[in-house]
Amino acid sequence: MSEVFFITGATGNIGGRLIPELLRDSDCRLILLITGKNDEHARQKKDAALAFWQVNTDDEKKRVDVVRGDMTVAGLGLSPADYQRLAGQVTQIIHCAASLKLNLTLDAARTSILDGTEHMVALAQACQPAGRFKRFHYLSTLEVSGEFCGLFKEEFFSLANHKFLNTYEQAKAEVEEFLRQKHVNENMPLTIYRPSMVVGDSKTGRIRNFQSFYYLLRDMVIAPQTPVLPMSPTFRVELSPVDYIAEFIAAVAKTGQETNGQIYHLTNGGPQQLISLSQFIDLARATVRQLTGRKPAKRFFVSPKILIGLLSFFKLFSFGAARKLIETQLIFLQFYLLDVIFDNQNMRQFARVHHITVPSVEECLPILCQYYFSQKKNDIKQLT
Repeated sequence: MSEVFFITGATGNIGGRLIPELLRDSDCRLILLITGKNDEHARQKKDAALAFWQVNTDDEKKRVDVVRGDMTVAGLGLSPADYQRLAGQVTQIIHCAASLKLNLTLDAARTSILDGTEHMVALAQACQPAGRFKRFHYLSTLEVSGEFCGLFKEEFFSLANHKFLNTYEQAKAEVEEFLRQKHVNENMPLTIYRPSMVVGDSKTGRIRNFQSFYYLLRDMVIAPQTPVLPMSPTFRVELSPVDYIAEFIAAVAKTGQETNGQIYHLTNGGPQQLISLSQFIDLARATVRQLTGRKPAKRFFVSPKILIGLLSFFKLFSFGAARKLIETQLIFLQFYLLDVIFDNQNMRQFARVHHITVPSVEECLPILCQYYFSQKKNDIKQLT
């Protein structure tokens, strides 16, 4: 029986990279939920995603359809007839889409993240009477750990007394609890994935949207905006290349009950393979120098607590854009104070059985940097 995957977030990094990965199976068909001003606009966004991820053959293109809709709206903004037609086809849902903004109000974060997931689960429930629906795949984040200290395991956790650094983390954690209840109480087939910092393809560096890791690379190594930077012995650098994420999800999609109800930490770190911030900076500086022939400028490093104290003081006398910039910096500085290690034994066991390579930071970094520089040539000019 052929698989029909319904994917959200296909114009983003993970959802987009899933397209060529899933299409490797010639019996697989994809339906992409894409927002747009009209149907033509949605199709153009689909075509752009296919072109970026180099989906070129006519056979592959024919197996990708687009549905213009909005996951934050009940019924996804579709007509009842279109909604039921969709529900009768879909065998698996991969829900990747969500706002990545850390400074939204909690209500706004819930609208994007929690409400959107509730509407996708409603679709999954509508799919089940046809008897073909197999799994709801949810892309969460390691950041649901919030302020947790210690070994964070690949399992559900209680929201009681769990503190978060921002509304994005809280909304994502609330989604996991919502999904846990659906899985336990209503037998909804479910797998949750928690990536770390999402980076480009480990073999080509290719990525559609530069995200957190690239800001870390830029602001700590390539083009720091200040001579004084935060340094913490408890902050570790862990990466999740998009090709590895896509390969892992595609492999899980082919399994049965052994992966139902599982949570996987999709990170190349883990208790035995951690890279400290200091080690990362040294490695990144050497990589940048090797690729560009230029030596990144030396910077001074201090405890994040000192910078947080100084910025909190300046915030008292700031207004408008300056105040917003300080608030954003304060959000990111909180991450440097975390002391959490992410267990990934379940993920590594599955990867071994299914022959999935988990690329290390050392292996990825030159490729990621090379692609970044090919797209951000101005950053090279800021090197001394």
